[in-house]
Amino acid sequence: MSSSLLPVHTASVEFVEICTDQGLPVLIPVTALKRLQQTGQTTIDVTLCIAGDIAQPENSLDNNETMAVENWISQKDAATLHLEDIDGLTRGASISRVRRGITLGKFVSKKFGRSRLIDPVSFAAWRLSEREKNLSKLDKNE
Repeated sequence: MSSSLLPVHTASVEFVEICTDQGLPVLIPVTALKRLQQTGQTTIDVTLCIAGDIAQPENSLDNNETMAVENWISQKDAATLHLEDIDGLTRGASISRVRRGITLGKFVSKKFGRSRLIDPVSFAAWRLSEREKNLSKLDKNE
């Protein structure tokens, strides 16, 4: 099985290539494969639709296109933005959370030269989920 990283709108998802009985490669998310293995499943039934045109998402990039990064933000700016989200969060903790988010693929990031830039749309979604988690935690403590 080979592993690939495919870009998606809100985050990167790691995929594993498996083969059908006919030897056709199929990509499934690594998390789905791990879940199947945890439940003891050794086979899955897959139905593939092979009729019609293959639809390309509107935001997909051709191999020759480069990703526009004009509006992308640096890790430092992302940490500053996240610092505003949660009361009592220190700068160091904010930087750590952003780095962990990058490592876990919670939002889209790309390495450009020596810096890593973060997609503002997926980062905003992550920030919202982090704020909601923090608010839920505060509600439980009250």
